[in-house]
Amino acid sequence: MRLVLLVAVAAVAGLGAVSIALAQEATCTDFRTLEDGQKVTFAYGYLEGVQAALDKEVTDILVPPSDERHPAWWVLPTGLGEKPASALANKLDSHCRSTANSKQTLLTAFLAISHKQDGWPSIGISTDKKKTDPWRNLLGGKESSVSCAGYLASRDGTRQAIVHGYYLGTQALKTRLGGAELVWPTNSTPQGVRLEVDRSCRKEKTATLRDVLWVITAELSVRKPRSFKCEQPLPEFTLGAASNPSDAELAKLCACIWSKLPEGGWERDVSAKIRRGEDPGWRGRGFMPRFGAALDACGGRSL
Repeated sequence: MRLVLLVAVAAVAGLGAVSIALAQEATCTDFRTLEDGQKVTFAYGYLEGVQAALDKEVTDILVPPSDERHPAWWVLPTGLGEKPASALANKLDSHCRSTANSKQTLLTAFLAISHKQDGWPSIGISTDKKKTDPWRNLLGGKESSVSCAGYLASRDGTRQAIVHGYYLGTQALKTRLGGAELVWPTNSTPQGVRLEVDRSCRKEKTATLRDVLWVITAELSVRKPRSFKCEQPLPEFTLGAASNPSDAELAKLCACIWSKLPEGGWERDVSAKIRRGEDPGWRGRGFMPRFGAALDACGGRSL
């Protein structure tokens, strides 16, 4: 049975902020702290991520979603009904209630509740793509996607929860089947991608969130990260592929990083040597973790 997403834009827009750890590290315990509506938002993003991974799967899908050999059932449970986001959130919540599962990452938990745990889906080379291409579609048409206008009307935490869930959905199918990096750009964080999605949706408010996420993740997969130089004597550095800080944001980041290096300490001396292209000696090895820690502490990964 094809799933039809029935997530009301008004409901998504009205959810509160989501205080959850990074999607890569979030556990069942983190999920259990969310309100019910926030759990549904997260599950909605996961479903959209699965759909994107199915769309971008390089091999053909040889059976319809009604067949249990469809690859979706290696990353989703059955019985999701007409409100799959709510049903998926409930199933994940039930799994996460178990004390034995509390420390599981959410990706592991999603895979644990999937219908199929072994074997291999029916994928390969189709001789009738007109017949088989529609079988990639699990969620229905554009009407089943949140609009950019509805997405932008929601709070930051809600938007981030959707993109975090989306990330996990793409990674789930990649974990089961392998897959191209076009599904999720290498070295891009959910925070960075969300900022790009925000910018794109502001330009195309009539677009669907599904289309914007699909395009943005594909573009970021082939975009080379920008390198940045600071006024302070810091090494040149890159951020994620989705990072595009303004001049003011970059200046603030640079000043923050410099302030994290102790005044009069060896770190600033080594930093200046690296910037000038000189050999920093054995301290260079110890400097880079400190520089990375300062970059993280100053919010560089979220720009």
